[in-house]
Amino acid sequence: MKPLWGRRRFVGALLKVSAAVAAARTAVWSRAAAAADASGPLTAHEAGTLGRICFLLFPYPDLGTAAYERVVVAIGSAAERDAAIRALVRDGADMLDSGQAVSFLSLDEASQVAALTRIEASLFFRYVLRTTRDDLYNNAALWARIGYEGSSLEFGGYLDRGLNDIDWLDGK
Repeated sequence: MKPLWGRRRFVGALLKVSAAVAAARTAVWSRAAAAADASGPLTAHEAGTLGRICFLLFPYPDLGTAAYERVVVAIGSAAERDAAIRALVRDGADMLDSGQAVSFLSLDEASQVAALTRIEASLFFRYVLRTTRDDLYNNAALWARIGYEGSSLEFGGYLDRGLNDIDWLDGK
């Protein structure tokens, strides 16, 4: 009986799979580089800082970096169109880097959260928070991955969809 996979056929298939994986990896890195380039007038440090802030505000590890890069690109586009937003981002990144020996990105997560807590009343923080929230929760492609069922308005609101059940209260 002839074997299903000969040695040459197996090695050939293995080489094809390896080449496909290498091509896919190159495509992923190219997309990431394109996203960084598309961030407009932002420096690499500002884009990295914004990406980290977006993740810390809405930490969904299963999303990967693409969803957060999309927010950074949106902020970069806004900064390109509006000098006030450009200054807001520049000043916000500088504010996070000041007051410690290393940059915000070099801090451990607890220190990064503490730095964000210090600036949470700032216009920069509120702008990044609002932009990240709006982008993530208005992206229907992400809803299932973050456990969001989406808008309920077109279905009559949440009250008529089982959320008016208060039999868990004592005495009711």
